Amino acid sequence: MTWAMWAITTQLQSIPQPWSHVALAVAAVLYVLSLFSYFRVIYDGPGLPEDYPELRLPPQPEWSASPYDTARPYTLGQPQMAIPPTEIYETHTFRDNQPSYKLCHVCNTWKPDRCHHCNNCKRCILKMDHHCPWFACCIGFRNHKFFIQCLCYITAFCTWLLILSIHEVYRFFVDQEDELTSYLLLNLVFVLVLSFTFSIAVGVFTAFLVYLMLRNYSTIEFQDSRWNYANDHDAQYEFDSNGKRKKLGHIYDLGVRRNMRAVMGDSWLAWLLPIKVTNESLLSGDKNGVHFDVNEATYEKMCTNAKLQAQLNRQLAEYRDRIHHRNDTTNDSTA
Repeated sequence: MTWAMWAITTQLQSIPQPWSHVALAVAAVLYVLSLFSYFRVIYDGPGLPEDYPELRLPPQPEWSASPYDTARPYTLGQPQMAIPPTEIYETHTFRDNQPSYKLCHVCNTWKPDRCHHCNNCKRCILKMDHHCPWFACCIGFRNHKFFIQCLCYITAFCTWLLILSIHEVYRFFVDQEDELTSYLLLNLVFVLVLSFTFSIAVGVFTAFLVYLMLRNYSTIEFQDSRWNYANDHDAQYEFDSNGKRKKLGHIYDLGVRRNMRAVMGDSWLAWLLPIKVTNESLLSGDKNGVHFDVNEATYEKMCTNAKLQAQLNRQLAEYRDRIHHRNDTTNDSTA
């Protein structure tokens, strides 16, 4: 980006003043915003459960087996298991068709909803989206906004350079009078090719992330929804009149406007500029990465489905036990 900014600054010749200064000022603003948001992604970090002392756990050597929670969740209604104070956070995660709290034995912390352990960073990430090698860190709750803004700025910067470089190349061929003395600098051609490539590549990725944001999905949640259909929990589905299974929906989808405000902030100024909109207080509602508003209608359906599925599982287990008991009685009588 720095090289491209230098190239377009030194070789912008066909646009008359003061418009050339305006064009370069726009490019400079987008360049500065791109760099600033890039460093904010790294500096602010994704956010960790251990940032909150209330979520930390004392060492528990008796907790062995898998270092993560997927195999043995700590479900509600099990008094022998410790659960975090309900005033800290409530869970909307389902395991075995019932709400359950999660913990990580590696980080030794409780894991709020949407929190995942990153094998690259070796720690749990609040509302983890993905691990980004270009930033050498995870994208999570605290830096998700800056990550999206950085991609938007880069896309706008590349698109603007593409427009300027196309204009320069076009004017070169249109205004050329003496072919022996006129020449086209290679730097300008490189800027055109690279800005075109990056504006398309980064632009497509940015559009995808904006779509996820407007649906209030993280990348992990989107993957689970799309590609793990067969392994999803029964509570997340209902059946239509034809007996066909369909998803209930995403419990964090609150509508386009509320979804955008949950990530980008409440004001248009926060949407445009890399301004911090999160905080580190557990009393700050949905701004701390621990509490998340949910779609109450979807969540209520999910809870109802979970109860029905649990009841069905009990009935099937009782029926299986009766069949086994009947077979055992028949075998004993025959003997």
